[in-house]
Amino acid sequence: AQYEDALYLSIHCNALDDDASVSGLQVFYLTGATAYVRENELAMDRDLAKASPVYRMYQDESRRRLAGLVHESILEQLPSLKYQGQKSLIDENYAVLRELNLVNVLIELGFISNDHDRSLLTDPASQQQMATGIAKAVYHYYCLP
Repeated sequence: AQYEDALYLSIHCNALDDDASVSGLQVFYLTGATAYVRENELAMDRDLAKASPVYRMYQDESRRRLAGLVHESILEQLPSLKYQGQKSLIDENYAVLRELNLVNVLIELGFISNDHDRSLLTDPASQQQMATGIAKAVYHYYCLP
């Protein structure tokens, strides 16, 4: 948290072994409230007493804003990456988001298990569009209120 000008972007490709029809972009972020709830659920599963929040000083609004900008900007570049499931902008408790007290997002650019997404993920022109979308989101985050 001491580095207010640092962002952490964790960039991945998703996959599902049992359903090749699932496709699209997903962007994850984590708020302090979600971390607290999920970590206490895990503690209760392990018969531990309800604990005080361990993860503090998350910049929730900044995390949520960055996730929204990344999501919107990538879809502006590649509208066909629109997620076909319930939600594509998700507040979730992943270690890569929880353990770094920086403004951060986890970007799942598509599903390599889906033919359409895999063709985009392996195409240099589409890769450039994804990178452009991410770069524009970072620029917007820092330079445009």
